[in-house]
Amino acid sequence: MHYWIDDSDGLVSCLRVIDEGATRRIGRVATRQDSRSNGLAGKLINEVLGSSVGPWTLSAQAHLEKWYGIYGFERSGVDYLEDNILHLPMLRRA
Repeated sequence: MHYWIDDSDGLVSCLRVIDEGATRRIGRVATRQDSRSNGLAGKLINEVLGSSVGPWTLSAQAHLEKWYGIYGFERSGVDYLEDNILHLPMLRRA
């Protein structure tokens, strides 16, 4: 399922949710460059977390670990490279 926010210029922020049975995974969180730091991705995160009881997982770019922590996510494994960008697995328990 996809969640998004748009304006008169098109897509502003989006993410997808993948139901993996026992867990749900948040993926591909993105916000248009001219709209970053306005809380839009956080608004979408709160919306999806409120839509279903956890646990929730995601793969975060390492520099966003603290940001996802605001929403209750904790590191759940070791760092790894994906497309030459440092990532880490994160989990938000039910």
